[in-house]
Amino acid sequence: MSLSVNSAASIAGLTPSRTSAPRSTGVQPADKLMSLLTASDREIVYQATGRRVDDSSSIVSMFAVEIALDRQSGYLSAGQEVSPAYLQLMATKYAGDEYSQSFGVAIGNALSYLAGQAPRTGIDVTA
Repeated sequence: MSLSVNSAASIAGLTPSRTSAPRSTGVQPADKLMSLLTASDREIVYQATGRRVDDSSSIVSMFAVEIALDRQSGYLSAGQEVSPAYLQLMATKYAGDEYSQSFGVAIGNALSYLAGQAPRTGIDVTA
């Protein structure tokens, strides 16, 4: 699912967050919303949706908008990476609503990407 960035602020108001911190009332102008995404966020959005996002993107996924709104609200603070736990909370938030299928696909793709990025740990038995 994609939408125009120009409608992002109004869409955010239609789907109240059930698992994230309350959103501030000072909503970022829609054309600036994507500038809140970190380089890591942008890569996760790309891996999850197949769409590259930059500050001038006019069509973005709801997945990207949700991450940007959580950056804006401080729920995802500066320096905090999108994690599997965060993605699970997002999945819970959208379970059973009109966005659940598109979020489910994006979240599944993002989780697969993060799992592939996780450092491999194990016991060194060669010593």
